[in-house]
Amino acid sequence: MRFLLFIFSLGFLHCAIANTNLNIKNDAPMTYTVQPGDTLMGIAQMYLDNPMQWRQLLRANPQIKNPYQLYPGQVLNLTLVDGQEKLTISNGGTIKLSPRIRSKAINNPVPIIPLSVIKPFLTGTRVVARDELKYAPYIVATADEHIAVGAGDRIYALGISSHSSNQEFAIYRMGEAYKNPLSQQILGYEAEHVGDAKVVTAGQPATLLVTSANREVLAKDRLLPATSAHVNTDFILSKPLHHVTGNIVAVLNGVTQIGQYQTVVIDMGKQSNLKPGNVLAIYRQGQKIENPIKPLTGYQAEVQLPNEWAGDLMVFRVFENVSYGVVLHATRALHVNDIVTNPNII
Repeated sequence: MRFLLFIFSLGFLHCAIANTNLNIKNDAPMTYTVQPGDTLMGIAQMYLDNPMQWRQLLRANPQIKNPYQLYPGQVLNLTLVDGQEKLTISNGGTIKLSPRIRSKAINNPVPIIPLSVIKPFLTGTRVVARDELKYAPYIVATADEHIAVGAGDRIYALGISSHSSNQEFAIYRMGEAYKNPLSQQILGYEAEHVGDAKVVTAGQPATLLVTSANREVLAKDRLLPATSAHVNTDFILSKPLHHVTGNIVAVLNGVTQIGQYQTVVIDMGKQSNLKPGNVLAIYRQGQKIENPIKPLTGYQAEVQLPNEWAGDLMVFRVFENVSYGVVLHATRALHVNDIVTNPNII
């Protein structure tokens, strides 16, 4: 009898939850212990149809200063209190660690997303002004006349200072121009990170050793001094300081269909006061269609369909006029020119 009552209570709980604004999933776990390797978005999607409602779901935890930080070992408990669903967090869960994972610290919060999906764009590929690469040192030839040049090969380059022995450079290739979709104003150029090299012998040309290569190194590729600036990946989800509206202008990695964890370029950056961690809602732009009924007096010949919410993204790297963002979740396929603006909830 107790077992039947327990099953009934679980069914009632999920039915009650389904009737609230939170849209908690019917198969959401009643108890879950956060594990190393989890991500916040992954856990939120276990509970919610819209993971951006995570803060609302955790409102029963006033002791939690940052609802977007979960730690391995914390226990999540889904309960129903006074007809309202609540997810409480307690410490002290037991987690089983493999020998490989045991060596890693577990006192750091789980990341919001798998960091591997944005790693290539945190320090490598970047956005530059045209002249930044136009007047940069460039590769003129390979030392051993190899057709394909990679790590371990030597290259010759012009434009490097004679005092640059042992200096490290990043190798870039000019990519596409990012444009404002309305004005067609150029906002910047993609500088595709090809690899890295180190000066072996200064001169004109200088001799460099390719230390790493993401793809084939070619003549005319440009060289910029390597930077070792620390990149913060402890993102705090937040709303932009001001109202902003822009568009997705490109998608990185050469894909056409944009979905979860894809990296996109938006036409707003430092000039729009965007910061890493800012969340933007994505809307599919409504089409303008012909009125299917022959226009009469007072009727419009064309109908502008409304914009439809299609997902959310997080800004993770900001340049002067554009930013890189990663799609946190999507309710439908996203496309270049989709609108991005302030989210309703976060």
